[in-house]
Amino acid sequence: MPAPLVILLLMGLVIVVINPKHADYLWYRSLRRPHWLPLPVWSPLIQLCCYGALYFSLLQLTEQRELWRWVIAYLSLVGLSEATLWFTCRTHRLKAGSLLGTATAISILVLAVQVHHLSSLAAALLLPHLLWCWLETLAQWQMMALNSGFDPNRKTSSMRTPITILQNRPRLRRRRR
Repeated sequence: MPAPLVILLLMGLVIVVINPKHADYLWYRSLRRPHWLPLPVWSPLIQLCCYGALYFSLLQLTEQRELWRWVIAYLSLVGLSEATLWFTCRTHRLKAGSLLGTATAISILVLAVQVHHLSSLAAALLLPHLLWCWLETLAQWQMMALNSGFDPNRKTSSMRTPITILQNRPRLRRRRR
C-alpha cells in the first residue's frame, strides 16, 4: 500500500477514535459562545480543511529518509488536536480544553520550525491549523467568561429554547368586523 494512503487512513483512524460521547458533546454544544465565532455548521468544514493542509504538509516530507518519524509527529499532532475537544467534553471544563489547545498550538509551532528547514511549503501548510487552533483556544477562554455560573444541565423557564419561545410568545387577537 502506498505511503500517502497509509498516512491518510491513519489520520482518519485517529480522528474517528478520539471523539467525545454524544451526551458530552451535547453539553459542549449547549454552552454560550462568542458572537464572532463561526456557526457550528462551519467548524467541521474548517477543521477538515486544516486536516487536509496537515496531510498535504506531510506529503511534502514523503521524500525524506525518516518518513515514519514525521508520520508519528503529525499523527500525534492530530491526536492532540482531537483530544482538546474530547478532554473538554469529558471533563466538562473549558479551562482544561483551552490549556490543551494552547499545548496543541505550541506543538504545531515547534513542528513548523523543525519542518521549515526541509520544506518551506510543508511549514506554510501548518499555518492554517495553527491559526484555527489559536482561534479555538481564544473562543474557549471567552466561553469560560460567558458561561461562568451557567449550568446547561439545569432546566429553567428563562432558557430560550424553541419550546419556551413558542409557549411565551404574545398571543395575537383577531379583530372582528
